Amino acid sequence: MPATLPIELYQQITDKHGQEIAVSIANIYAGTVAAIEARGDELAQKKKLELREDLLKELASKAELMQVKTELQGAVTATREELRGEIKALREEMRGEFKAVRTEIDLKIERLDRKFSILLTMILFAIIITNQNSLTFILKVFGILK
Repeated sequence: MPATLPIELYQQITDKHGQEIAVSIANIYAGTVAAIEARGDELAQKKKLELREDLLKELASKAELMQVKTELQGAVTATREELRGEIKALREEMRGEFKAVRTEIDLKIERLDRKFSILLTMILFAIIITNQNSLTFILKVFGILK
């Protein structure tokens, strides 16, 4: 929108300096305002471009996001495989521990079984030796005495 000199100011200049100078001043005023507006538009456009460039530098592009996504997926896959390996190793370790404990328990049961058999045999011999009637009964049971 072209700028014009206010009518009161134009009248005062015309009254004091004449029509020719008033028209000249009005033209100069209009040219100055137009130059200022043009410079303002130019600066606004320049700032707009600078802001756009700054935003483009700061914001990630789709390609960058896809690259980060791919890297993260690779890291997750690697971590998952590492954890699977550790879990497998832990399972094998636990199986070995369970097998060792099972073997130890079996040995203790076997020892207790032997001790029980020996003690039972000792009790039987003690009963047989101390009681004559029990010896006769056992021999009759096995069919050696009639």
